[in-house]
Amino acid sequence: LSADRTQLPLLVGPWRSGDRMAAGRGERTIKRILSDAGVPVYRRTIEPILYSGGKIAGVFGVGAAGHLTAQPGEELLVITRRKKTDKGDISHGKDHDGSGYPENPVH
Repeated sequence: LSADRTQLPLLVGPWRSGDRMAAGRGERTIKRILSDAGVPVYRRTIEPILYSGGKIAGVFGVGAAGHLTAQPGEELLVITRRKKTDKGDISHGKDHDGSGYPENPVH
């Protein structure tokens, strides 16, 4: 996200049927964006959405709204979400093997 154009605070929440986000040329529904990104049907209703200034700023793991996508030379605002380990603990650390889980999860 563009740090300059993103309004704080950022909020995370669910999306509602019919919600739209600026993507590419024009707008698309969140349902369509998730479908096009290959998100499985059973996950689409639970994927969190990032809100900035009361508008959808992005979809985790998919992308940012077109008007907030950082351009060359702009300061970046990088948002990440923690993944749970297979034991249900929250992970703290870096993902070194591409699995989405750190090598040394906190227990």
